[in-house]
Amino acid sequence: MAFTLKLITTNGGEFDFTSEDHDYDAPLITRTVEFVRASDQGPIMRRKFVITLSGFFRGNNHHEVVEKYQLLIAALADSTARLIYNDGVDEIIDNEYVYIDGYNEPEDWKQYDGRFAINLHYFEKTDSNNDFNMTARYSSQSGVFNFTPVPHWSRQLAPTRGDSNQNRTSKAGSLIASQGTIVLRGQFQGDNEGEIYQQIEDLRNALKRDGTLTYGSLIVPVYAGVLSMPEHFPHNYCEYTVTFKYYTNTFYSLSMKRGFSRLHRNPKITELLYCNEIMVQERSQSGQTVSYDIEIESDTIFNARQLLAAEVEAVLIPGGVELPGGTETWEDNRIAVSLSFKRYHKTPVLSNIGGLGGLSEAYDPGFDFF
Repeated sequence: MAFTLKLITTNGGEFDFTSEDHDYDAPLITRTVEFVRASDQGPIMRRKFVITLSGFFRGNNHHEVVEKYQLLIAALADSTARLIYNDGVDEIIDNEYVYIDGYNEPEDWKQYDGRFAINLHYFEKTDSNNDFNMTARYSSQSGVFNFTPVPHWSRQLAPTRGDSNQNRTSKAGSLIASQGTIVLRGQFQGDNEGEIYQQIEDLRNALKRDGTLTYGSLIVPVYAGVLSMPEHFPHNYCEYTVTFKYYTNTFYSLSMKRGFSRLHRNPKITELLYCNEIMVQERSQSGQTVSYDIEIESDTIFNARQLLAAEVEAVLIPGGVELPGGTETWEDNRIAVSLSFKRYHKTPVLSNIGGLGGLSEAYDPGFDFF
């Protein structure tokens, strides 16, 4: 087979640089290979081939030279094309899908000859980042997706507390979980856009439900991730990012409040009509009402109630009687259980701040509830 170099555009046009129909010399071919990595020391994620065709042609006058330029520009009207390059023995580039990056005419008189440069690029898929012999898979009731090639990953742990000074250990001594974030960064690879879109659809289907992420030796239950990818991508390559969330244990969050009624002597206040006199009579010392509002979020209602029982036991002040009106509330969407109740103590358990209005300020409840 003779030396062949031609571009076939997506609309069916063809420009053969080596055809006798065109008075063009065969252009010089420059190829640059870029190895794209996620980091300097990471495995190769893809290979980008950058091709420059530098050509030359002749004409009898300026008009003929410009006409040949116009033929070449017309052939490059599309943004993509197929490239065929045969060195006379082997098919070096076999009908490869390439992107047309640009076209250049060097400054010249263009009287009897013209020069040009065409810039192209294409991507070649690679499985080299499977050298670690690792597997990455997401499994849920909606489907199973195997990440091939294996993506890069990163992980972050953050305490699940609202404020930086919030204690991570509960009153019962349990460690409140940290929330983990796992980010997978990889690429879909295929021979055409149809294969890419099929992989995207398969992953989206698996992500419809929470499941289990397997990455090498790491196996962790996760919440269904968020898939991010560019709107436009090459026909055989698409970068993506998937973000998963998980907790380090089943004690997701704790919210606890206790309220103490102020002590008093049950004053009786009498305001007499038409008399500029107000009578205040203090009587017996009051008891004290302690209110409890506790909420725990977990992976199941059962576990939330078990954790809640331990926390109530740890903070419940001994003695007293429970008043009517207490509630236990289940939140099924985010899996949380909350308790709200009040207990009345005949003997006060906490003195007033700012004095007791005649009561002993040295009152000691004899119980550590801080």
